[in-house]
Amino acid sequence: MDCPRCGARLSRLSLGDRRSVYCEECGFADVESDHTRTSDGEETWADAIRRFRAAHAGDGAGADGAAPDDGSFGDELDDAAAEPVAAVDGIGPAYAERLANAGVHSVADLTAADAADLADAIDLSETRVGRWIERARDR
Repeated sequence: MDCPRCGARLSRLSLGDRRSVYCEECGFADVESDHTRTSDGEETWADAIRRFRAAHAGDGAGADGAAPDDGSFGDELDDAAAEPVAAVDGIGPAYAERLANAGVHSVADLTAADAADLADAIDLSETRVGRWIERARDR
């Protein structure tokens, strides 16, 4: 059987009565997963951090002995999530629109992007997109 991603030959794995396949070339693994969307809206990084904080409000020190969150955890992500992608040097309105069409709306979105995948999605060089990502991460 060939890999659906890259076309290389798949290797078979088994553990007890469970069987699967994987690709040594690209890392594809035939593992069942549920990607059912649980909400109709998109969640920003800032929203996810607020949800995390609310879910863990009142927690004491973590299992690793870390001090409880003083409320500042993720503030830099809040700022990056709110900052438009056009704030990154070299990204003007036209590139910002292309990025938005690829699902990249904020500096936080850009920092999480893969340069090669995003470059393909917006039809630009991986080098240029990689520079944007580095600039976004340096902010």
